[in-house]
Amino acid sequence: MATVSCIMKLDYDGQKKAEAVAKALEPDNERYIEVDVKDCSIHCYAEADNPLSLLHTLDDFLACLTVAEETLGIKK
Repeated sequence: MATVSCIMKLDYDGQKKAEAVAKALEPDNERYIEVDVKDCSIHCYAEADNPLSLLHTLDDFLACLTVAEETLGIKK
């Protein structure tokens, strides 16, 4: 079965901020998006069976990311 994937790199102005955001996103990522913190960045990888499914996953992830950043007082 063909799959589609997406790789995102999110940069922050400190490793502690990147780690805090990644930790806040952990409960929502399970089975859907892999997240790794490297220095001051979060590296995200998502894969789905079709483009619409991937779009739904990314839309949910970005909504959770926005809430996490706002809650932690992180501005981009």
